[in-house]
Amino acid sequence: MPSCTGCNATYQVGALFCQKCGARTEAPKPISYRSSVILGIVLFLLILFWQIAYVPTPVSTAESVSKPAPDEAAMLISKCGEPDLDHSAEKDKPTPNPNRRWLIYRKARVKAVFIRPSATEPWKSEALLDTKTQKPLAPEFLARRLPCANSGTR
Repeated sequence: MPSCTGCNATYQVGALFCQKCGARTEAPKPISYRSSVILGIVLFLLILFWQIAYVPTPVSTAESVSKPAPDEAAMLISKCGEPDLDHSAEKDKPTPNPNRRWLIYRKARVKAVFIRPSATEPWKSEALLDTKTQKPLAPEFLARRLPCANSGTR
């Protein structure tokens, strides 16, 4: 129990005055949460800044993943425009070979045939054919019929 500073008498905790001499007692100081609140705010701000500042370093795509080979069918479409018919055997039932695709340019009478080893591989040019005879076109005929197809495809 605490004691009075004036008469050294003991008094109960929480009493405002000494019962013996009437002197004012020292009231217990209230618990302060101020430092705890400040510490909590500082920790919160530290975590917030850490989350904002921490940006994972991107892994160079050149090192981790090799650049995919260009899709020759897409290259032909970008050079010569949309074909009149874009057909893939993967939609046929039964599927004879899902890795075959052909583009037909009717006005130029050219059928471009593409293949790929698997569904994840890009399309590669197999042949440029005459739409009527289904025979490969010689480079000089192809240059006249579909000039945009000369560079980059067979």
